[in-house]
Amino acid sequence: MNWILLAAPSFGVLNFLFSSASKPSLVVLQIPRMASSNKRVRLIQRAWRVLLHLHRLALFQLIHLKLFRSCHVIRTNDLNKDGKVHYLLQNSNAPLCVVRGGKVIAADVINAFKGDWVNIHGGILPKYRGLDSHLWAASRQDWMSIGVTAHFLTEDLDCGPKIISAPLKNAHGKGWLSLNCGIRKLENQVHSRLLKEWPMKEIGGPSVVEPGEYFGAFPRYLGLIPIYKVGKS
Repeated sequence: MNWILLAAPSFGVLNFLFSSASKPSLVVLQIPRMASSNKRVRLIQRAWRVLLHLHRLALFQLIHLKLFRSCHVIRTNDLNKDGKVHYLLQNSNAPLCVVRGGKVIAADVINAFKGDWVNIHGGILPKYRGLDSHLWAASRQDWMSIGVTAHFLTEDLDCGPKIISAPLKNAHGKGWLSLNCGIRKLENQVHSRLLKEWPMKEIGGPSVVEPGEYFGAFPRYLGLIPIYKVGKS
C-alpha cells in the first residue's frame, strides 16, 4: 500500500518501521531546533534538552539507514513552515497519511494533501485529548480510559471522527514504564491494522464533536522512576 508517515522520532515508530512489511513511500520526521539558551534555565535543564535533541537525531539516523533504499526520508524543524514538505504532500498520490506525534499540523498543510489524514493518538478519545493521555488517565485511576485511538485528522486537535478505539488490557496499577511500553506496542498494533484494512470508515457514522478535556505534558520528573505508580492501585 502507498502511504505517508509524519512522525516525531520515537522507539515505537522505529520498531514499527523495522518490523512492518508495509513500508511508506515518504517519511517526514519532525525534529525541532534546539531552543536558544536562556541564562535563567538551570544547567540540568540545559543538559536534558541537549540529550533529548541528540536522542531524536540518533533515532532519525537509524530510521534513515533502515529506509533510505526503499523510500524518501526527510527531516524538518517546522512542518508547517517547510515548503519542501508542503510540495511533497501536494504532489503525492498516496491515499493515506499517518501521523504519529509531533507538532500540531496547520490547516493549509492538511488541505495540501489530497488523501486522508489519520492520527494515532495515545489515549482514548474524546475523554483525553492532548499530550500523555494515558498517564493523565492513570493519575485519575481511570484505567478503562487508557488505550489508543486512530481518528481522521481535522483542523481541531484530536476531534476528528474515530476509526479504531483500542483499550490497553490489564492497565490497572501499572507503573510509568509499563504503561509507556504498553501504549507504544498498542500504537503499533493499531497502525498495522489500519494499513491492512484500509480504507476504513469512522465508528458509528458521522456524529457531532463529543465533549472532552485537553491535557498538557505530564510532569516528566515522575517518569525518572520506572516503577512509579501514576495512580494508586
